[in-house]
Amino acid sequence: AQQDQQLDLMMRQSLDDLEMVSIKDLDEKEQKAAIRWVYWNEDFVWRCRGSRPETNVGELLCILEPKTFASSTENPFPGFIIRDPRFPLSKSTAYLVGEFTAPSQYEIITAWVSPSANSLRLALQMYLACYLLLYRDHKATTVVCEIKDGSFKKIVDSFPLFKLISGFQDRFVKMGEGHDNILADGRVEKFGKVTISLRFIVWSFEVYEIARHLRQQMC
Repeated sequence: AQQDQQLDLMMRQSLDDLEMVSIKDLDEKEQKAAIRWVYWNEDFVWRCRGSRPETNVGELLCILEPKTFASSTENPFPGFIIRDPRFPLSKSTAYLVGEFTAPSQYEIITAWVSPSANSLRLALQMYLACYLLLYRDHKATTVVCEIKDGSFKKIVDSFPLFKLISGFQDRFVKMGEGHDNILADGRVEKFGKVTISLRFIVWSFEVYEIARHLRQQMC
C-alpha cells in the first residue's frame, strides 16, 4: 500500500512526462493486456455505480477485432492509453476505448482519467486526439458516446476551441435520449447520447491552430 502511495505521488508530480499510446500500435500481447486492465479498472469504478454493459472481459476484447459490415470492413481502433513509461501498464493515468459500430461511425465505450491526475484538460486532449485520428486515418465521420448531464457545458467552458464554436453547436453535436444509472446509494446519474460530427470538429481545430500560430508569430 505504501509503495502504491509513493507511485501515485510520483505520478501527480510527473504529468508532463505522460505519453499517449494508441492501443493498436502495441503488440498483440500488450493490446490484450491493456484491454484486460481497462476491464478490471472499469469493474472497480462501477462497483458503486450499478451495472455495466460488458459482462465479461471477452466482450471487451472483441474491440481488437476488425468489424465487418454490409458494405465494408473497418480496421479496429481500440483507443488510447495515457501513461508514464516509467510505470507499468496497471498504473496508466487515463484511457479511451471504443469500436466501429457502423461504416464511418465510431462509438466510445468508456473513457477514464485517474483521480491522481484529475485533469479535464487531459481528458479533452485524449478525446481530441481520438477525433483527429479517426477522421484522418480511419475516414470516420461521426463519433457516438454517452455523456453525463451537465458535463457538456464544463467541456465547452474549459477548452478555448469548443468555447469558440459553441455557437454552432447544432452543426457538430446532436443530443439524443440516454438513460438513468442508479448508484449503489440510490442516487441517479443521468446520461445522454451524443453524436459528434468529426468533419466540423477537425475543420475548426485546423482553423484554430492556424490562427494560434499566426498570433504567436505576431507577438
